[in-house]
Amino acid sequence: MAQKEAESPERAAFTDHYDKLVEALPIVSLLPKFISKRIVTFSEQETILAGETDFEKRKRFLKHIKDHLSTGNTHEFNKFVDVVETHGGSYAYLATDIKQTIEEKRLEQVCEQEPFSVPHQETGHEDTMNVPALASNSSSLLMSPGGGVEEPRPTNEPADRISAVGNEEDTNLSGSPCPTLSDLIELVGSAASTKWYNLGLRLGVRSNILDRIEQDTRHSDDACRKMFQAWLKDKQNKTWNDVISALKSRSVGENSLADELTEKLITT
Repeated sequence: MAQKEAESPERAAFTDHYDKLVEALPIVSLLPKFISKRIVTFSEQETILAGETDFEKRKRFLKHIKDHLSTGNTHEFNKFVDVVETHGGSYAYLATDIKQTIEEKRLEQVCEQEPFSVPHQETGHEDTMNVPALASNSSSLLMSPGGGVEEPRPTNEPADRISAVGNEEDTNLSGSPCPTLSDLIELVGSAASTKWYNLGLRLGVRSNILDRIEQDTRHSDDACRKMFQAWLKDKQNKTWNDVISALKSRSVGENSLADELTEKLITT
C-alpha cells in the first residue's frame, strides 16, 4: 500500500491557525503590501474586496493562500507570513505563532522514523528506538551495545556510492570539486527552475537577494540562473552535496532529480 505523503509544515500550520486568521487578520490594511510582494494581483484584490464584510474578505484571501499550499507552493505562504510579521502591527503575533508552529511541525517530521532494534545490554532482548534522520550525513549514527557511537555503512548501498556521496572531493563534475554555473544550469536548472526561490533559500542565498531577482526577472529559467550566480558568488566551499541536500529538502521536494544527479556524479 502506498504511504500517504506527509503534509507540509506550512500547510499544517495554516490549518492550525486558520480560525485566528479568519477572525483577526487586518486584510484591508495589508492588501497593498500583499500586492507589492506579488502575493496577490490587482484582479485578485478586486475579488477579495468584493466581500461584503471584513470576515468575507479574509475568507477570500485565505482561500487564495490555501490554493497555493494545495499545489505545494509554500513560497507565497512564507511571504504572506513575513508581511504580517513586519507590517501587521498589533497582529504581528499571528505570524510569530505560525512560524513557531512550522518549526514544531518540522521537528516532528524529522523525528519520525521507522524504529530499529538493538540488543539490551543486560537481558539480551531487543529494545526499539527512534533515531532522528541526519540530513548532513549519508548514514545514521547508531548506539553500539557497549554504549559508544558507531557509524555503520548501509547494507543496501554499494561502497563506491557511499564514497561518492559522503566525500565532497569525490562528488564533482568537469574535474572540479565544486559545481560550475554551466553544470548547475544543465543538470539542475532546466528541471527545477520553477522552484528556484525555495532552492535558493535552501542553498543559503539571502531572501532579499532572491526577492530582487524575482522582481527583476520575468522567466523562471533566468531567475534560476541568477540565483545560482548569487550562490556561487557569495557562498564559500560550495559542493554538490549542498545542491543534493537542497533538492531533497521538503520545501523543494525534487528527490528524483537529486537521485539522478547523484548517479551522474558517481559515474563521472
